[in-house]
Amino acid sequence: CPSSSRGTELITAPTGHTRPFTKLRKLKSKREARETRSDTVISMALNFLRTLTPEQQQELTAYAASMLSSAFSHPLYVRQTMEQLTLSSETLDEEALKTIAVQGAAAIWKGWEYSILRTLLHFPSKLIAQWAMERLLRNSDGELGFFARLLSSFCSSVAATFVVYPIELAQIRNISKFPPGSNSDDKKQIDDEELDPELSVFSTILQIKEREGVTALWRGFGTVFTEQLPQTLCEHFVGTLLPIESSSGLVKRRLNAAVRASVVSVVTYPMNTIRKNRQLAEGTSLSQRSTWFNVIDMAQQKGFLSLWRGYSTHLLEMIPITLVGVSSETCIDYVLS
Repeated sequence: CPSSSRGTELITAPTGHTRPFTKLRKLKSKREARETRSDTVISMALNFLRTLTPEQQQELTAYAASMLSSAFSHPLYVRQTMEQLTLSSETLDEEALKTIAVQGAAAIWKGWEYSILRTLLHFPSKLIAQWAMERLLRNSDGELGFFARLLSSFCSSVAATFVVYPIELAQIRNISKFPPGSNSDDKKQIDDEELDPELSVFSTILQIKEREGVTALWRGFGTVFTEQLPQTLCEHFVGTLLPIESSSGLVKRRLNAAVRASVVSVVTYPMNTIRKNRQLAEGTSLSQRSTWFNVIDMAQQKGFLSLWRGYSTHLLEMIPITLVGVSSETCIDYVLS
């Protein structure tokens, strides 16, 4: 009967399409399972963050903000370093346009993993060292005196710098040999003894260790003491003049911190310039002389103002750091609330 056969066709026809429907149901179930797992992880993370004290939450948000800020301000940090090492005589806009024209816009973020890794390790290292020093220096009443706070801040800064120093040294070497805007054909002319721009951060550090020894990874570290001592004193002195109140708004606190950092860096910037030049020196007399001898020698050869080369770029670096810091902290606070 035609009608019966047509009815049979209507019933049996969809059986040939059961496999695509089964795959669709499996994909949908997998997607739902992934969404469920991600929602569980996010809820667990938020519950953990809500168990922290307001001070701990503020430190954690500052840590996340510093990570994002270091990524956004990386091109300016590279430019500042090139000026400190006297590797570029072009203006900032000329350098950026040249880099984009030669290698594309992504080239100005070349080596950004060094900046991210430095921030990733520096912040927790400083917090741990500061916690240990405060426990060690507290008096019988459980309070910290003025000199104890200064010593705790100084030692924690030196300890954190010691941890990230090999990464910073490798980054300085990488910037000096392969600055942004250099032609990619230059990579073919690299000798076996020189750094390879394609190596990872840890591979670059290992290569420097094999060529120059373990102690070379901390070359010029003595400059850190000369740099951190006035920085610690200036931070406490400027902090008394420009106190940051916890009740102040986020934008006001961030602007206050940027102004404090800019004022303090006026005093400590020459030591930072000497440190980077000593990190770049490979076995030369510059790396073997004392810090103050290097300061006097650079001032006599290149002029006194050469110690502040790149300081204007350093001030420009505060703009993305402040903007990204305010934005990220606002987002994190909104999520926690």
